[in-house]
Amino acid sequence: MTVMHLEPLRGLEAIGRQTKRWSMKIVSSTLGCVRNVCRVITYIGAEINSRNDEMSVTSGITFRGSVWDVWSAGFMKGILWSLTGIGIPVAVSVLFRWIARNLDFPDGTRLTLRLSALHLYPAIGVAFVLDVAPRLFPEASDGSTFWFPAVYLLVAPFIYGACGWFVGRKIFEGLKGSDGTGFAFTASPVACGLWTVGLALSFLSLVWWPWVLARYFRWFATKIRNDKKAFAFNGKGFDLLWRGLLVAIGFGLVVPAIWVNIWIQRWFFSQITVSEK
Repeated sequence: MTVMHLEPLRGLEAIGRQTKRWSMKIVSSTLGCVRNVCRVITYIGAEINSRNDEMSVTSGITFRGSVWDVWSAGFMKGILWSLTGIGIPVAVSVLFRWIARNLDFPDGTRLTLRLSALHLYPAIGVAFVLDVAPRLFPEASDGSTFWFPAVYLLVAPFIYGACGWFVGRKIFEGLKGSDGTGFAFTASPVACGLWTVGLALSFLSLVWWPWVLARYFRWFATKIRNDKKAFAFNGKGFDLLWRGLLVAIGFGLVVPAIWVNIWIQRWFFSQITVSEK
């Protein structure tokens, strides 16, 4: 009687042992697959990084700026000036001079930038007026100022584009290479205005902005004139998409913003290839 009662228990024990062995095999196989996938991803990532590093060494621009530069006296002066509002052109000139002196071309050419804040006040002043203008013309209850929003939306992007064109022209006029060559920005104000409209629409779509931005950077690079060098931007829309999301998160968290800024600038300039004419 006792033996008959133990038989079902022994059967359950055997099933339990078999189930345990199968579970261990499944877990072991799953872990093996995960390890293999990780190895493949690591290998692909290493290959992509090595190719990017090789490309940046051979033809891309190297950005040498570091987080510690932000704590320098000159940079802190620019930050303090920006807080006053009226000193924003001073902060912009400090920023671009810092970027220029930290750029290395593949052939060893270094850059210097002579840019005065006084050169930037006209364009930045006009942009400031455009920001304030909508508040000066609130829509009346009878709709008498309804015309202003329509005109503003039609004209403002082109004026912003012209302001950007003016600032870009002044920056490239002040750039000098250690090889003795100068630079120029050959785009037109109208083209910059049209690109401003296109970029604004792409950002409103929330989908196409990385690809439009990549196309804009490629166009912008072709408008940089130098007697000895030609420039091209090789970044892709998908590269801008995921990096742009990380930058937004980093700046949203505030603390890592400085590190994120340095990281994205290093990648951006590494995507600008320089070739001899």
